[in-house]
Amino acid sequence: MGLIGVAIGAVGCVLGVIGFVLAWKQLKRTADAAEATQTALARSHQTQLLMLLPQFRLVEMELDFAISCSGRDLAARALANYAHLAHEVSGVVASYGLADNSTVAAMRESAATATQAKGEIYSKRLKSLSSICQPFISELAGVVSQVSELRAALMAGAPSSNGVMT
Repeated sequence: MGLIGVAIGAVGCVLGVIGFVLAWKQLKRTADAAEATQTALARSHQTQLLMLLPQFRLVEMELDFAISCSGRDLAARALANYAHLAHEVSGVVASYGLADNSTVAAMRESAATATQAKGEIYSKRLKSLSSICQPFISELAGVVSQVSELRAALMAGAPSSNGVMT
């Protein structure tokens, strides 16, 4: 029984090592798949941003048109659209570290300024549309510049702060 016990122990040890190696390989595959999924998700968000970022310029043009024709309703719509867009984009940018904190903060601050200006459009009817929107327009110019730089970096395939390439 001694020799058989040693043989059984040796076979058990070999099977244990084989099981451990197989489990380790499967864990490695799972980790690689999770990393690939994370990279694909980040690229998906970068692609989404590449489509959304030009919208900042369109909202700016829409607001310019509204001011030029004194269209309070058009201006209110443009400001509301901008606030929504800026919050959405800043959330994606912040979540994936695609830009520095100052860009995200500028988007969020300008969204708040847009919302404030939208509220003033109807509450301050005697005030000109241009003067109501001026604080927002000043902030928007800086944000559009930062967004243009971000878009150029994404299009060029520059790595984000989390190392993901487009």
